[in-house]
Amino acid sequence: MRKVYDEPMIERLYQKLIVWKEGDALCLFTYKVTKDFPSEEKFALVQQMRRSSYGVPMCIVEGSARKTPKDRKHFMVMAIGSLEELHYQFSLALRLGYMQSPVYDVADDHIKRVSFLLRKLHVAIN
Repeated sequence: MRKVYDEPMIERLYQKLIVWKEGDALCLFTYKVTKDFPSEEKFALVQQMRRSSYGVPMCIVEGSARKTPKDRKHFMVMAIGSLEELHYQFSLALRLGYMQSPVYDVADDHIKRVSFLLRKLHVAIN
């Protein structure tokens, strides 16, 4: 008899979304960048940036599981809010000297891409 955990994992709906893949990559990038921040920021800016960064793909996941368009749109709006927070936090980190301009530029481009995709998804939900 085959056990349930021997079954191959089924790809979740959200895993097929380009916006989720991009948001997840941005989250991983944020974790990588913030590991080199000053230790005194560990429970301040680092924690806030990480929370904002994982808020984006997590809201996409939760929204994709909702039944009504209104609920799905609500979670896309929350993801956009987390993304905007992250944009400010990257800007602040640059101005505080915690990262160099090329790193900020990569983050900014990625945030713009995720923002574009999120807004398109938000409009497409009916």
